[in-house]
Amino acid sequence: IRNPTLIASLITSRKAYEEEKRILEDAMKNAPGDQGTTPEDIKLLQEQIFKLKHFGKSLQNIFIQIENNKKKLAQHCYEEVPVPVQRRETKQKWINRRKHGFTIWTPLQGYGKIVWNSLGFH
Repeated sequence: IRNPTLIASLITSRKAYEEEKRILEDAMKNAPGDQGTTPEDIKLLQEQIFKLKHFGKSLQNIFIQIENNKKKLAQHCYEEVPVPVQRRETKQKWINRRKHGFTIWTPLQGYGKIVWNSLGFH
């Protein structure tokens, strides 16, 4: 079963993907030197931002709050929680007894003893 509109849209998507891939590969080839950002570079930029005249102190306070919240969340996420134990109720055995011509279902007392006796062990 062939759907021509689906095939056409897939071909268009593939062409767009190949064009984007080609552009990214060209940009990576033409990049001067090593463009990688190191953690030291980020730390230096952060210190420069914190030294800004008008908003540096506010940005530093925001950053500190974010870091503190991350620590609190990390502690909360790894807190041990005991697994609840589920206990099954034991099934009660019932027996059909006749009283005054009526059938009455009553709990069977001493179930193991009755079975033991019915097997001929006394």
